[in-house]
Amino acid sequence: MNTPTALILHGHFYQPPRENPYTGRIETQPSAEPFNDWNEYITADCYQANTHSRYLNGYGQVLSMTNNYKYLSFNFGPTLLSWLRTNHPCTYEAILQADRESLARLGHGNAIAQAYNHPILPLQKRHDIQTQVMWALEDFHTRFGRESEGLWLSETAINPVTIDVLAENGVKFVILSPWQAKETEKEGLLNGKPAPYGKPFLLTGEKGGTVTAFFYNHTLAEGISFGHYLRDADVLYKLLLEIKKKEKSPLIHTATDGEIYGHHEPYGDMAFAALIKKCEAGGELTFTNYGAYLAANPAKEWAVLHDGEEKKGSSWSCSHGVSRWYKDCGCYTGGNDSWNQKWRTPLRASFDALAKRID
Repeated sequence: MNTPTALILHGHFYQPPRENPYTGRIETQPSAEPFNDWNEYITADCYQANTHSRYLNGYGQVLSMTNNYKYLSFNFGPTLLSWLRTNHPCTYEAILQADRESLARLGHGNAIAQAYNHPILPLQKRHDIQTQVMWALEDFHTRFGRESEGLWLSETAINPVTIDVLAENGVKFVILSPWQAKETEKEGLLNGKPAPYGKPFLLTGEKGGTVTAFFYNHTLAEGISFGHYLRDADVLYKLLLEIKKKEKSPLIHTATDGEIYGHHEPYGDMAFAALIKKCEAGGELTFTNYGAYLAANPAKEWAVLHDGEEKKGSSWSCSHGVSRWYKDCGCYTGGNDSWNQKWRTPLRASFDALAKRID
């Protein structure tokens, strides 16, 4: 009998606070027309759409509606959830309900916490890392009514101090880019190769704390984010079956910004809803989440992460580590060729000086 391969697709959903601090309201943003602001625009395209995603037949008739969050591993930023609770309470409740149903189905919920204010944790002092993690876990418990097993790191940025803080707070796992790993226990130095995605690995901090890391499938991540894999569920399903057949991995998983499911990729939520149907009917792939997979398959091998420039840590979006958040590291942002990031050095220095004065 063909054993179904575990499948996890993770969405990182986040918006920064857009409220005017003097009024507590989000002002009109003309670029988001016909909506008042980008929170409303993206909610319609993505956050709300995924709570009742349509599955159509060839004639465009709606055959069923799916709450995609019941099958999607996900995290939501606390600032975004607070806004949704006030402005779209039905969407907010549907997200919480999806986690409860995934918990009942798998024994582990699909939702995980996120570093509270979305800071680059390796650039913070240890005390501030502790605060961000503590607030994140407490906020999650208040909303979802259970402990979070994992924690989404902003830009997947991590260093040994962060690992220790996560371990001290009971966090079991994180999700990282495969390029953040320098070596693994069995394969040795990776020398530019991505870390294997088919099994979890143990990480250790500078004081001996340990957490588990899942290194996502980079081909899937790039394809979903930039290759329009969510335009056609048939194509994506076929690709997943090819990965299963060729690589024979017990786990296929990846992570992307959650807004790709309907906003950056219009109607991507509907492609995901169709993929759910195909996986359920085909019997070769089964949706699960990281907590459930880790409970059944504890990490046994170790991985060592890249130090990053100046040994400040690594991330998923800066090849230099975490440099792009404090200096002109050389990463191309897609903007004008004459644009640079030199302004980030004095800005970061200002943040640090202000924090020191406040402390």
